[in-house]
This record gives sequence, C-alpha cells and structure tokens, in this order.
Amino acid sequence: MSHIDDTSQLTRKLLLYMDLGLANNEIQLIAEAAKYHDIGKIYIPDHILYKPGELTKEEYKIVQQHTVIGHDMIMNSNLNRELKKYAAEIALHHHERIDGSGYPDNLLGKEIKDWIQVVALADVYTALRSKRVYKPAYSKEKAVQIILDGGCGEFPKEYLTKFQEYLTKRVF
Repeated sequence: MSHIDDTSQLTRKLLLYMDLGLANNEIQLIAEAAKYHDIGKIYIPDHILYKPGELTKEEYKIVQQHTVIGHDMIMNSNLNRELKKYAAEIALHHHERIDGSGYPDNLLGKEIKDWIQVVALADVYTALRSKRVYKPAYSKEKAVQIILDGGCGEFPKEYLTKFQEYLTKRVF
C-alpha cells in the first residue's frame, strides 16, 4: 500500500478507537478526505521534493506551500461538497501543531480541529514508517518514539496516549 492509503486507513482506525463523538459516516468521509492531504505537492519541484539531503530555508518554504496549493486545488475541484469540505481543511491544516509551530497559519491548541490532529498523527506515523530518499523506513517502535518525543511537532497528550495504546494493541 501507499503512504496515502496507509494514512487514510490509520486515520479511520484511530478515529474509531479514539471515539471523538463523530458519526460513522463522518469518520468515513474524513478517512477518504485524508487521501488528499498532500495533493498540493504535485506543484512542488521534484528536485526539492526528492532531495536526499536537508532542505534549505528557501526550499522548506516552497514545500510548506503545498498546504495552501492543495486547499485551493480541492476547493476548485469537482469533489462532492462534503468530501471537499473535509479534504480542503485537511490539506490546509495537517501540518499545524498545538504549540503554534505548524504551518501555514500557526494555529494554537483547540484552533486545530480534533479530527485534523488525528489525520496529522496518522500522516507523520505512516511517513516515518516509509522509506524516503532522505531517510530509512523506521520500525514501529522507533516511529512511535519519535512522535512521542516531539520529533514531528507537538500533539495533544491525550491523543498521543490513545495513539500509543492503539498501536500497542494493533499491527500497523
């Protein structure tokens, strides 16, 4: 499976496990919408996207633009209205972190919707578990530890607890 499919599946499983009060059809929509989280990356030049080493500040700013580009692409697409609503918001805010260190809007705490935090957790976990030109695929344990240690930004403590609980009980 691909990072996109893995992110979608893990999003669905985590949303069901965390019981955020979402209806089942809403969980399914969010999981489907999670597939579009990085769609804006198609406009990021390959020499930056697949660079084997560390990005320069300028290159990192270009990569960060994928969130706004993806949001705009989705809003101008012919996706059905409900899917478009979730997909656009996920594309725009899946790199926001509760301490305000994320992008593009530097949202803080509850300014970030709960379900977007779950998509973001699924995204960083599946990215860490995937081999990339700039890093190896990490083991489940190493990926979880990186996230718990804040290596992918700050997430709500209660979500990290549930995330770790879920992955301890399940294979993913």
